[in-house]
Amino acid sequence: MIDPWQVAEARAIGADCILLIVAALDPEQMAELASAAADLSLDVLVEVHDRQELNAALRLKPAMIGINNRDLRTFETSLETTLALATEVPRGTLLVTESGIHTREDVASMRAADINAFLVGGLHASGRSRCTSCHALCLSRFREGSTMHATLRLRADDSIEGTTQSGHQVVMDRSPDVGGQNLGARPMEMLLLSLGGCTMIDVILILRKSRQPFSDIRIEINAERAPDIPQVFTKIHLHFVVVGNDIDAKRVERAINLSAEKYCSASRMLESVAEITHDFEILPG
Repeated sequence: MIDPWQVAEARAIGADCILLIVAALDPEQMAELASAAADLSLDVLVEVHDRQELNAALRLKPAMIGINNRDLRTFETSLETTLALATEVPRGTLLVTESGIHTREDVASMRAADINAFLVGGLHASGRSRCTSCHALCLSRFREGSTMHATLRLRADDSIEGTTQSGHQVVMDRSPDVGGQNLGARPMEMLLLSLGGCTMIDVILILRKSRQPFSDIRIEINAERAPDIPQVFTKIHLHFVVVGNDIDAKRVERAINLSAEKYCSASRMLESVAEITHDFEILPG
């Protein structure tokens, strides 16, 4: 990308993200292109090759930084480039390692450094199908990331204490009409909170990436359950309230849809048994 018209053309043909290469642009061009992308709700990946370029890229305060492991002078690749620069990328910025990713071991070494996004090109040109090459790289990740652990115990007051894999505790209890004391949330209430929390995190991150100046976000959830045991949820409606001035309604809608259709694990699981719907309103503040 070197001219704003290319940004508009990218959006017109369905792009979600553009690549800005620091080595090919001066600071004014980068700022102009990043602004044009934000106006069109396009994400921006800013690519760097060394520390000087990284410092230039960070002046844009980008949501995503790509570190290219290929030396443009010699065309040699080294994953050490990413590892050397990764510590200088601010927390909260998505770091993408680019080039030189050929094996599961390469993926594992990056993940060990908490780098979990990859731009892979050469492997796809090796003759194998894209599905085959991605499967070869990522199988180890799925195997490592496919388990989660939680423990529950009965407390002295007859409520239930759950401990998550990340070390947090929650208390649950039965309804008083079946012998509970209302000492904690019901398990089905926790399901609704999990759904809301999952999608709320997505929406917050997506809106921040698109530079929406919100001051608060709330979600009100209403659900219907089947009349017969096990009384599964049959309908769930989430109403988002986004508070802020100069909020773009289209970007809010896009953030909610991306969460529901692509990112939120809880939503994707619950939609197999319940009809999940959404709407939103924007309030000044």
